[in-house]
Amino acid sequence: MNIKEINLQIKNALKAQSSTPDLDSTLILEYILGLSKLDMLLQEDYILSDTELIGINECIESRLNNTPMAYIIGYKEFYGRKFIVNSDVLIPRPETEAIIDIAKQILDDDSAPIIWEIGTGSGCIAITLALEMPQAQILASDISPQALQIAKNNDIILTGKQDNITWLEGDLLNPFTQQDTKPDIIIANLPYLNQNQYQDDSILAEPDIALYSPNDGLEHYIRLLQAIKSRFTLYPDIILEINPEQTRPLKSYVQSILPRSNISIYKDLQGLDRHILIEN
Repeated sequence: MNIKEINLQIKNALKAQSSTPDLDSTLILEYILGLSKLDMLLQEDYILSDTELIGINECIESRLNNTPMAYIIGYKEFYGRKFIVNSDVLIPRPETEAIIDIAKQILDDDSAPIIWEIGTGSGCIAITLALEMPQAQILASDISPQALQIAKNNDIILTGKQDNITWLEGDLLNPFTQQDTKPDIIIANLPYLNQNQYQDDSILAEPDIALYSPNDGLEHYIRLLQAIKSRFTLYPDIILEINPEQTRPLKSYVQSILPRSNISIYKDLQGLDRHILIEN
């Protein structure tokens, strides 16, 4: 069987399961064959080996069992870079890339900003900021040691370990207790889904610890904002990624706990509220 034939077979196998069978087929073939999309077009008559066919069938079976493509091929692209991912970390989303743009805009005049990221997961935000802003001093934390190991691996691969990121293990601000310097900005993409409402097949393979929060998905952000209020006299700026349904209650809570702050809401490409910027 050649590339052209197996490509059609993969798409037919996945079209009832996946909303993007064409893309999934391309990613599977790139992963198994080690060829780019252009190379596959130029070599569509290439006959696959039995080993390659077995690998492709294993990928198809995993996809039919609701395993996300990112976990099958082992990486997800974020801000133009490939990040290692597995089932220990949340898969980076395209809408999260806006955090990088917001942070760069806010910190544009700061030659050496101090950035704290809470709940780093794969490290995609911290590492991207380190690459986009080489003079920044970044501290990134996660409660999961497994996630932190993935982040550290991505750091080595993508930055060559430039030493402008410090990795910390712990819950919310707890691992930052030894830090005397106030950050310019705190960034958090914490669990914000309500487990009673969100059990979609597309996220079932991802770690619950990275997805769900009590109190209608607000508990982690409430605890973080309380910790920030307790920790600082002059608050740093804060960027949060949110569930669009949380805009009103979270904005109300911010106004109650940090009454002098200015709040801006940023929409994603679908026009949904996705990020809150709290400037103090």
